Amino acid sequence: MKKIILLIVLVLYGCSQKAVIEKEQKSEVIPTKSDPIITIKNLEAKKHFIQGLTYSLQDLPEKAIIEFQEALIFEDNPSINFALAVQLYKINKIDLSLKYLEKAITLPDSVIHPDFLLIAAQIYLTKGNVNKAISQLERIIKIDSTNLDALYNLAQIIETRDREKSRIYYEKIISIQPDNRSALESLLNYYYEKRDYDKSEELLKNLIFNEPYELELRLRLVGLYREWGKEDSAKVLLNEINERFPDDVISKLYLIEINIDEKKYSEAITLVRNVIELSKDNQTDKISVYDYITSQSIKDSVLRKNVNELLIERLSKNDTLALTYFFIINLIEESNNQIDKLFSKIELNDTNLDILKKFSSQLYIDGKYQQSIFILKKIYSRFENDFNVNVTLGQAYLVLEDYSNAVYYLKKSAELSSNNPELWNAISYALGKLKKYDEAIEYSEKALSIDNKNKNSLINLGLILDDAGYFDRCDSLYEEALKIYPDEPTLLNNYAYSLAKRKVNLDKALVMTKKSL
Repeated sequence: MKKIILLIVLVLYGCSQKAVIEKEQKSEVIPTKSDPIITIKNLEAKKHFIQGLTYSLQDLPEKAIIEFQEALIFEDNPSINFALAVQLYKINKIDLSLKYLEKAITLPDSVIHPDFLLIAAQIYLTKGNVNKAISQLERIIKIDSTNLDALYNLAQIIETRDREKSRIYYEKIISIQPDNRSALESLLNYYYEKRDYDKSEELLKNLIFNEPYELELRLRLVGLYREWGKEDSAKVLLNEINERFPDDVISKLYLIEINIDEKKYSEAITLVRNVIELSKDNQTDKISVYDYITSQSIKDSVLRKNVNELLIERLSKNDTLALTYFFIINLIEESNNQIDKLFSKIELNDTNLDILKKFSSQLYIDGKYQQSIFILKKIYSRFENDFNVNVTLGQAYLVLEDYSNAVYYLKKSAELSSNNPELWNAISYALGKLKKYDEAIEYSEKALSIDNKNKNSLINLGLILDDAGYFDRCDSLYEEALKIYPDEPTLLNNYAYSLAKRKVNLDKALVMTKKSL
């Protein structure tokens, strides 16, 4: 549950001494909800009450509690009970606090102060009685429909239970206080999750109007436009941001991305130069822009040419960071001899190692398996105990059907993290391809010991048992697997193929083949 912000206030007692003086000077005073002291009739009770308030303002709750308890001896008054409850709550005497507070909240709606109910809601919430907390807050709103504390806290409490009802409360808050940031943000989340882009745009514009110098809000609106498919609106806003915040890097990164999407490479490269100049000694911003244009260049040969030219230009200006990215881009097309020469010039500091590791994964994802392996083998001595590095190497070798290397690196990964059934399946598959069937079966069974319904484990073990010639075990496995996954096409197909290959149960094989298709 979200943290609920309920204010423990004694503002209603803020002018207490002044109220007493005024009572002495005037012959008649009309009691109001905000004048609790006046409702205390006994002078001794009033004296102890005022002293308790003084201690409360000095943040001495223990002394305040004594005075309020003394006051109650002379008069059992709701205001005194409330003040005592607040101090007990401060020192974490929750049950005792509630005992006194429940005396105060028995007052009728016509005279009770909303703060009594607000504190009661907080205490009920502390005790985990959410329904009682809600009832107190709803009572406040019944008394005063514009009470912002009650509206906001009620909206927060019920947000996880009833999003639609919480939205109504947030809308009410905005109608009373149009610049309420928390309510606007909550409504924005509500409408954004519903993909109501019109309403989300309206709310973001309201937030921007209230906070005209907050750049982050404008960038969120850019992101909304892009998700909405309004690229022109995004570009117009980004150009406005660039004029108003000329030193902002993130907005320029957005523009770079849009220009690359539109294949306006020269405009994108001009902006990259701008960002690099703005970044100066800010390595983080420079890495962000280099990361983006390099990752895009891996997939786009025309952009790669443009970026290559930019990096050569940066190298001429002694931008050592550019060398790492120049190596990554040229790795895609150049021969190993040329690449080795380039790599030898890179300083293998922590920054460059992190960049190389990151792009080894990027190259693998983009299907550049040889290039991914090339980088990882170059830096492996620094990452030999890194799980992700070993997994990436193992998977890349697996895809390239280099099963011996795949087994080596996948086993290394398993040593570093041994509870992943898919990892055991990968090792088993590679061992099966090397015809090391018994060991392959062992790894498949390890995978099933972690999750005995793992579909990939069942499929893989079935293939290996079939290849190994363990047909009784193979048939038994398929029969059990099909009880769990009766409509799994791969299981049906593989079992049918195994039977057909052996020329047994051909009618059954035909039925399964048809079902698989």
